[in-house]
Amino acid sequence: MGSITRLRIPPISRLVLAVHLGLALGYIGLALMAFARGETWRADFTAHYTGARMVWEGQGAALYNREAQAQRQQELLGGRYLYDGLLPYIRPPFVAIALSPLATLSLEEAFAIWTLFNLLLWAGFLWDLSRWARPWGAAARAFTVSAVAALPGVLFTLLLGTFTIWSLATLWAFYRALRRGREEWAGFFLALASAHPQAALFPALLLVAARRWKALAVFLASGLWLAIASAAILGVGIWMDYLRVLREVAITFGRHGINPEVMINLKGMLARIYPPIGGDRGMWINGLSALGLAIGAFATVMLWRRPWRPGKPDFDLRFGVTFAMGLFLSPHANPQDGLLIALPGVLVYRFLQIPSRARPMMRQAFEWIAIAFPGLWLAERFIIGSNMSVPFGTIALIVTGFWLGSRGNME
Repeated sequence: MGSITRLRIPPISRLVLAVHLGLALGYIGLALMAFARGETWRADFTAHYTGARMVWEGQGAALYNREAQAQRQQELLGGRYLYDGLLPYIRPPFVAIALSPLATLSLEEAFAIWTLFNLLLWAGFLWDLSRWARPWGAAARAFTVSAVAALPGVLFTLLLGTFTIWSLATLWAFYRALRRGREEWAGFFLALASAHPQAALFPALLLVAARRWKALAVFLASGLWLAIASAAILGVGIWMDYLRVLREVAITFGRHGINPEVMINLKGMLARIYPPIGGDRGMWINGLSALGLAIGAFATVMLWRRPWRPGKPDFDLRFGVTFAMGLFLSPHANPQDGLLIALPGVLVYRFLQIPSRARPMMRQAFEWIAIAFPGLWLAERFIIGSNMSVPFGTIALIVTGFWLGSRGNME
């Protein structure tokens, strides 16, 4: 049928677009069904709501006290409980403060408002992605947007009420601002992305390695303001409590909803292949994950030591590789975070769109893998209960990016 970059969209391609659209609308329908059945209390949003409620009720100083959280959460759930008694709030303090107005509503009402906000944010991202991809032609543009919209991570995010769509939108805005030379806005958007700290780690390192001091200064100043404001509202010890929680999360296995074996990062892959017999399994997995993180950080520094050229193709390729490493080497990445694979995917594809750089066969193979990916991930998730498509896809993007760069394509 030929490359999907042609302006004319063949009938079979229209069928694929229809399938993608059906999946995207189906995700919204499934989320509405979860609300109708009263199943939303099982979602991660319950932890966010618990933190917001504690702040609103003046218990913010005990925000990271597990006993206080468990008691308040079980009260909010009418005696019901999640996991082994608690699904803990582990976001930064300022997130609970920002969400605290929702505490004036019931859990179901607050979750509905949060879901509506996420849907609007998601629609805004897809609209901007469509505008950004306009130069590629009608077919490539349509498939790019539809394949991203059909990613199962959208469903997981809506059902669980997580911050993944927020992270994707703010990181996308970060990239767009840097490409336009608006470093102040880039720093601001990265500060917003720090609501999910792991997602902001590699982009922050990018700013340091590329010597984008203005963006870095705005990012740090915004972070400092958030830290001071949080301490003023919740007490000076709140950040020490939060750092303690981060350490506990990093080493926890199989408790409080933290299960590395379902993660879609390096840690998750190691947890699946490392036999659970003898020795300190967690210590080895955490150690190897930390080593991978260090190697990725070094690779990011080397990537961005080259000249800063936002208008050149290598900018998008390096950004794509950085986002891919940030996802795969993240200390904590659950299946819904796999939605973030959209960022490196579209950026590597943009590089392949350049006629003087792209290899037609490679671009065509990338296109077909991309349009099939949502269906493959969805089938894997609901047939065998796995999400390995995401880490393998992320690894493929990293390898592809470095391979293209090593052959002089970044010049």
